[in-house]
Amino acid sequence: MIVAIALCVQLIYAFIQDSKQRALSLWLLITISVSGLLWSYNNYGVLYLAEYIINMLFLLFMFGGITIFWKIRRGKDANLLKQAFGGADVWMIILLAIMLPPVMFVSNVIIASVTSLLLAIIFRWKTIPLAGVMSLCLTLFVIINQLNII
Repeated sequence: MIVAIALCVQLIYAFIQDSKQRALSLWLLITISVSGLLWSYNNYGVLYLAEYIINMLFLLFMFGGITIFWKIRRGKDANLLKQAFGGADVWMIILLAIMLPPVMFVSNVIIASVTSLLLAIIFRWKTIPLAGVMSLCLTLFVIINQLNII
């Protein structure tokens, strides 16, 4: 329970920091990683290799599709990681892939992506704080999981 509370506080701080600065500090990413992995181990134990492979295949499919779309739309000099995703976004997605079982990982990524898109439309953001929105969605997921609602 203490790990879940610490993780939630760090994730909420990540959302606030990413919303204001559009960047996350390295120390925050490291502490979220450690807390997230501890929370995941406490709740799910060690994930099996097949679960990691499923999550990584989903990531490859997702980033592959986005890269193809980006290349078609922007041309051959388009660089996805410099123009669309930040380091914190990629770090957070990979962390989610490591800490969550496949169904929860895919649902969390989809919910966070749709939420970030809706928030960008509502608040007319020019850039989307994807890592922050993923942090907020993961916070809600951790709370729901700790309360045994799911």
